[in-house]
Amino acid sequence: MTTIGVYKDRLKEQNLSKPEKVKMIKLRELEHREYENKKCTYFEYKCKNDDDLLFVARFEFVGDDSIDIWDMQIVLPSTSNGIGESQVYYKSFALPKKGIGIDLVCATGLRYFQLCLKDEIQRKMLMDFAITDCAGDM
Repeated sequence: MTTIGVYKDRLKEQNLSKPEKVKMIKLRELEHREYENKKCTYFEYKCKNDDDLLFVARFEFVGDDSIDIWDMQIVLPSTSNGIGESQVYYKSFALPKKGIGIDLVCATGLRYFQLCLKDEIQRKMLMDFAITDCAGDM
């Protein structure tokens, strides 16, 4: 049996007709694009959950003819309870090859931001546990 046949049999066993569709960033979602000599040098991506704005990611090309380097700025709005102020994250990253589409530039940058978030979440959980140990159950 071919690999495709095995794959189709597994889908039938799981009562799935097709794999889930993966949401990818679309070019139309990249706003405020700026170009220089037909190369995109700046764009923004707004990440929303329904109608709520989660963050705005801004990307600016800072490389040259030999290497693609992008600066990314992520802006998180202030929290709804008014306690937390807006937060800004910065990251510069180089792409493995030149000429990658801006949708993949955006996806790459967002993956770097995701790694940063996971690290920050872990550190904040440790702080939470430490505060509980210090302050007790007041």
